[in-house]
Amino acid sequence: MVPEKPEQPRKLVWLVDSLDRLTSFPPAVRHKLGFALYEAQIGQKHESAKTLRGFEATVWQVRADDPSGTYRAVYVAQFRLAVYVLHMLFKRRRSRALRLRSEK
Repeated sequence: MVPEKPEQPRKLVWLVDSLDRLTSFPPAVRHKLGFALYEAQIGQKHESAKTLRGFEATVWQVRADDPSGTYRAVYVAQFRLAVYVLHMLFKRRRSRALRLRSEK
C-alpha cells in the first residue's frame, strides 16, 4: 500500500565502502538500486525488497539482475532520521555449461 503523501526523505548513510561499490555497478543496476533506496528514504518498500533473517533489527535487501549477474543492496530503514546502507554486493552468474558440469 502506497501512502497518499510520502514522508520527507531521510538521509542516506553509506557504511564502509557501500557507496564506492554502488558507483562501480552498471548504470541500469545503479538506477534500480538507487530508486529502491529512495523508496526506503520516503517510507515505502521497493517491489524487490525482502527482509534478511538472522538479525535483531529489520534488515532489508533489494536486488537488480543484469546479464553479468545479480546485484544487491543491504540496508536498515527502521530509524527515523536515516536509512543506513550496510553493504552492496555482486554475485556473478555462472554460465550454463559450468552449472551443468558441476552438477555431474
